[in-house]
Amino acid sequence: MGLCEQPNILVVEDDERLRELLARILATAGYTVLTAEHGRDAVKLLASNKVQIILTSLMMPEMDGIELTRFVHQEYPDVKVVIFGSSLDDLLLKVARHLGARASFAMPISPNRLIALVEAIRSEDGNSMSTGAG
Repeated sequence: MGLCEQPNILVVEDDERLRELLARILATAGYTVLTAEHGRDAVKLLASNKVQIILTSLMMPEMDGIELTRFVHQEYPDVKVVIFGSSLDDLLLKVARHLGARASFAMPISPNRLIALVEAIRSEDGNSMSTGAG
């Protein structure tokens, strides 16, 4: 992928309003965004779409963010997973990072911090990162 080419981002979140808000922020920044309601929907989208970055909620029905992170890490190792949750989910966020998530953040996050995090993930050298609420 060239430096000017924006990656496809998959936003996975069961709360429709939050899912659409995150997608709108990323689309406004020039990214191509796909959305899924939960991990099982995300798996289906991954089978038929080229995705470079996944932003996934930690807690979801059907297939949660930890299960999705584990699956993506095993089946799509080049896809970068960013997992998010509430600040109360700190231990689970750490578990997800251990399972292969490249970064994590606690909600809420400002649009500017979200874009900065995605930009950092795009250019990362393999190190994982996290950010607090912003």
